[in-house]
Amino acid sequence: AILDNMRFESKSSLDLQNIHESKLVLFAVCQHIPGASNDDVSGTAFVKVASFVFEFVYEYHQTTCGGERIRQELTKLHTGCMHFLGVVFDSLFARKAKSSEEQIEPEANNCRNKFLDGLVRTFDDTSSIVFNGAIPEFEGRYFSASMRISIFNAMVTYSQSCTTEDQRLALFASELLPALIRWVGEGTIDDDIRHPLCVAASLQVVYTILAKLGSFAWVKESESKFVRLTLRCALKSLCNEEGAGICSPLRLVSMKVILTVIAIKQDLAKYFERDEIRRAVMVVRGAANNESQEVRQLAFKILPYLQHI
Repeated sequence: AILDNMRFESKSSLDLQNIHESKLVLFAVCQHIPGASNDDVSGTAFVKVASFVFEFVYEYHQTTCGGERIRQELTKLHTGCMHFLGVVFDSLFARKAKSSEEQIEPEANNCRNKFLDGLVRTFDDTSSIVFNGAIPEFEGRYFSASMRISIFNAMVTYSQSCTTEDQRLALFASELLPALIRWVGEGTIDDDIRHPLCVAASLQVVYTILAKLGSFAWVKESESKFVRLTLRCALKSLCNEEGAGICSPLRLVSMKVILTVIAIKQDLAKYFERDEIRRAVMVVRGAANNESQEVRQLAFKILPYLQHI
């Protein structure tokens, strides 16, 4: 019943009372999620709540409306929406961690109203938004870079909140990071789907998870291939030549990713071809002259490892 009570109104039509009610119901939904049974027949209602969240966040990043008090309350509701996504991630991968099977997929068509199916669909839609800027349900709408950055930030916040005592973060990593690295590596950085700040936010997810887990044992397929692709993506992002103000966060997090891989693997020789090592040394030497002191410091830490391969 809680899930059926969510209000579905556009941001422009929300007043303080409606915003307050929406925050309360969203809080109640977040409280409901962890204890819901996988077979709870509330999957359809749950997907509607997720649709409300995506709809609201889409409008939040597209328009401005109302006075200062309204904007403050809308920001709080936006924070609640990001918290909702974190609760979805945690509940889904906690259930996977407890399952004897690593992958939990939606059941047959006649069972798609199950609660677990709602969690899986919400995670899939979230991934589609950050990687493609769209989901089928919102045909004709393009999710802005700022919205996708906020979702990447929610992934970082969730990862930071995880402990390594169970497998939920490792399973989250195995589901998300290979697709994320492919997304960064397969296209050029631009002002569209791979906006520099989106790529920086995505690499912050990579850095946070790798630093937290401290290994690549969670990689399901080829660990060496994943490490190689991660290094290439970080170096590629380090070379981006967009405006300095936009690229400073991208360069910084790229260096953090490289240094974290070094901390885990130490010997990078088997992950680089000889010409790649030369290019990597040149790129990092360039970063050692960057205007950012933090970037320069990281570059000086990385150079000795590359020069001794």
